[in-house]
Amino acid sequence: MNNSYVEQRDHAYWLIGTRVSLDSIVVTFLQGLSPETIATECFPSLTLEQVYGAIAYYLGHRSEIDAYLEQADAEFAALRQATREQESLFYETSLTIGQSDSNGKRQPHPDIAGKMKITGEIFDSIPEADWDLCE
Repeated sequence: MNNSYVEQRDHAYWLIGTRVSLDSIVVTFLQGLSPETIATECFPSLTLEQVYGAIAYYLGHRSEIDAYLEQADAEFAALRQATREQESLFYETSLTIGQSDSNGKRQPHPDIAGKMKITGEIFDSIPEADWDLCE
């Protein structure tokens, strides 16, 4: 009988023989879902035994896994912040695209207003050399 359910590979924890991360099971478990719900509704490719095995592994190595999850969250937050800094115009634009004026007409981000003409589903833009986006 094999009672190993979790392995460490590619700098992460995984359920053996699957592509399901231990993170996924732990997060749903900590959100209050029962092992039965996790197995049947969240990860139907897993057996109930695998879900209980993953939870047992987590509980047996709680401080180690909690530290791993905190580090993963910190790395993700740093990556998200770096991406937002590198692509600031994209993020600013994505926050304002689709906003409407008082007449219900969609308005582009102020930095691209007047630089692009929307014709139906087609965007006809002026040459990039003519853009005046830098201040």
